[in-house]
Amino acid sequence: MYWNSRLHREVAKYLRKLREEGYTQRYIAQHRQTLSSFQNFCRARGTNSVSKVSSGDASDWLRTWERFSGSYQSKQWSILRRFLAENGNPAMLRLRPRIHGAARVHVDWLTMEESQAVLSEPMTPVEALLIGAGLLQGLRRIETLRLTVRDAKDALRTSVLRIRGKGGKERAIPLQDDFSVILRSYLAWLDADEEDALLLDAQRTYTESRLKEFCTRHERKFTFHTLRRSFGRNLWLLGVPIETISEILGHSSIDMTRKYLGIDQSDMRQALARYRIARTCTISEKPVR
Repeated sequence: MYWNSRLHREVAKYLRKLREEGYTQRYIAQHRQTLSSFQNFCRARGTNSVSKVSSGDASDWLRTWERFSGSYQSKQWSILRRFLAENGNPAMLRLRPRIHGAARVHVDWLTMEESQAVLSEPMTPVEALLIGAGLLQGLRRIETLRLTVRDAKDALRTSVLRIRGKGGKERAIPLQDDFSVILRSYLAWLDADEEDALLLDAQRTYTESRLKEFCTRHERKFTFHTLRRSFGRNLWLLGVPIETISEILGHSSIDMTRKYLGIDQSDMRQALARYRIARTCTISEKPVR
């Protein structure tokens, strides 16, 4: 076990970081289970640190999950990819896994009508900020938690929202009109003088409890990620090019956006039903010579 202790320490450090960032116990437990399996795989191969993990190791490890559903394989892949990237190993950044089975068994989202119904419900200023950030602006949870008073004021002045996302990445996107109304109301309610102060001085668990309270009060069921996914999918249903949606959401590739939108048989069936070139086709009973 001694030769493998370095990888063990790297995993333990990563799990501590997730805990410090406010992720839920369930989320951390999923990462612990996946990375424990990967440690055992590395032990059998004699790989004793993150830096020595190759893309071949990652691909071979994923094959051990082939008997599981495609969505479960994708989850394992995502966890390992993030762990390696956080520890400076780029082995999986450009690697595309071969998933056996449906990549997503179920993708949840709110329809346009459901989204409008959610936004019409009475809500607190904090709930309005959280729901608006995901459903109107398409922000990630961590991006919402990193917004400052200065970010909000600058966005209202310039109509451009500056976002700090995962891995220290930054991007700027146009401010959505309805979300600007929420931001203005929230700043008036917050009444904060310090511009470097966070709009939400909270962690992941706090945002989850606020949304859970809203859902319980109005008999609804969604998570923050459901709101962000609904934003992207509704844009796509409105005819916005997938390349534009990918840029707004801050995805690293269009392939990620395509999976994210949950395009399924129903979508393809509706698309083909709308594809009308001619009203009828004249079919001859006898073959034309």
